[in-house]
Amino acid sequence: LLYPTEYGNIYPEELFASAPSGLTVRLLAASYDCDMLAEASSYASPTVVDKAVDSGNNAWAALALAHFASVTGQGCYGTAANDILEAISAAGTCNDDFGGFLARLPPTRVHQRATEHQIDIFALAGMLGNAELQERASRFIQKMHGRHEAYPDAYALGTGAQVRCDTGRSHYDLVPTDAQFWSFLAEADPNHGAVGSAISFSIYSDWLWDTDVDKLSGKEPPAHLHGTKFTSKGFGIQWEETAGAAMALAHFLYRHSDGSDADFILQLKYRLNASRLSLRTLLQTYGAVPASVRGGNGQQYTLHDSYGPFPGGSDTGMGFSYLRMIHTASTAWTGLLMLYQTTEEDTVFEAANPMLISANAAVPLGGTECLPLQEPPAAAISTRECVLRAS
Repeated sequence: LLYPTEYGNIYPEELFASAPSGLTVRLLAASYDCDMLAEASSYASPTVVDKAVDSGNNAWAALALAHFASVTGQGCYGTAANDILEAISAAGTCNDDFGGFLARLPPTRVHQRATEHQIDIFALAGMLGNAELQERASRFIQKMHGRHEAYPDAYALGTGAQVRCDTGRSHYDLVPTDAQFWSFLAEADPNHGAVGSAISFSIYSDWLWDTDVDKLSGKEPPAHLHGTKFTSKGFGIQWEETAGAAMALAHFLYRHSDGSDADFILQLKYRLNASRLSLRTLLQTYGAVPASVRGGNGQQYTLHDSYGPFPGGSDTGMGFSYLRMIHTASTAWTGLLMLYQTTEEDTVFEAANPMLISANAAVPLGGTECLPLQEPPAAAISTRECVLRAS
């Protein structure tokens, strides 16, 4: 999907030439129909379910390739990860004081920058040894701390979307859960004061936390569960967010809690252990993890009855919900958490952190043997020229 061999239906702005591999890259759409053979030459339905080219999603794909390269020693997969990073940079670099990268890339035209995506790109650039792009992502993350006046200790969602690389505040009156916890997990902010205030906000404030009762599990008595919401304005636990938050708290406790006061440690452990126990309960109940345990369908969600018996899943606070169904991302994050540390008594397995690689590991770069043979297109954006122009 990354390396098209036919260019007839592709606009030049969607192609990135002169990538580190020497090949031409086309970034990934948000989602594909798994029952159909998708092609790199198309962002159209029916093979593509969501055609948005999201910088964070592409960074996550590259993180997976980078981890695979690190574990197997196959530099070709590191090269593919590096191709994605350079294409994101070419398409999305913002050359202002905020730094960072656009959230949505061609062919879509959405101009905001999202803190979550900068964390993804920060982690990827760090793994690949690209200090320049890592600094650009970190600079944006630092700018977002305390930017929302209602949440002075938290990382804001991102910027507005009126013009390219908009510096205005997002119209969403909330802060996202992932921007808080993933920033700790990736160690994306070097300002220890900002990190300290953000993690204190995250564990002491109830803005990000909720409790749910799994009434539809068939178990008696039904499980009482503890976890994070999707955002500060959400209703109901979202389990992908909860698993990532739990790993971040375990990481902070393991790496950075020396010298913290006893009350802080007690509160952090309470949030961590309650969340982790809830996720283990869901695994034992379903053999996987749903996005939400709140019942009701999409039609129920439109009624906005968040306190009703079937509210239509967990409300994100952003105009959509996660319904009560087995969820790949929630299950994957929970699996990573269980690898990282299943219980408080277990040793931390740092290699399970998707945002970092182990201190003694590296991502090999070089080789194209795993990539397709490809002729160059008639026209494309040159990644190298675009990066130089933006710097």
